[in-house]
Amino acid sequence: MNLKDFWNASDVSWPPIKKFKMGPWTIREGGGGGNRVSATSLNNSNSFLKTDIVLAETAMKTLGQPYIFRIGKEEIKLDLTLEKLGYNIVTPSFIYGCDIDRVSNFDIPPITTFNVWPPLEIMKKYGLKEVCLKTDFLLCKDQREKKQRFWAGHLTR
Repeated sequence: MNLKDFWNASDVSWPPIKKFKMGPWTIREGGGGGNRVSATSLNNSNSFLKTDIVLAETAMKTLGQPYIFRIGKEEIKLDLTLEKLGYNIVTPSFIYGCDIDRVSNFDIPPITTFNVWPPLEIMKKYGLKEVCLKTDFLLCKDQREKKQRFWAGHLTR
């Protein structure tokens, strides 16, 4: 998985309320969901002007969000420009990847994990109303591909 694939998966598994393009930016309305889901990022290039940063700041201000930019390792010009404007690194993301076989090269005992959707009636009875892809990793077996995979799930009351 390359970084572009990771960020695309991040936008799908923990999506912003709204995402739109403005000039060279992708603006995300995070709705209080955290820094990554609220971060503004460059669209496929390292080409921007100082006035474009003001454009992004105005959009984030209109959304009632702090000014947060997501900077990729290849976006050195953006990193240096924001530093000169007084921005600081707030929450660095460390992304590790490996072949799935390195973390799941074991058999899962029967009746220990289930991939369930929609929620079972007993889950509803005890107040478990939704399952969303966010945190609390559980290991499930994907029978179609005969491979083990990690699936993220979070039960919300």
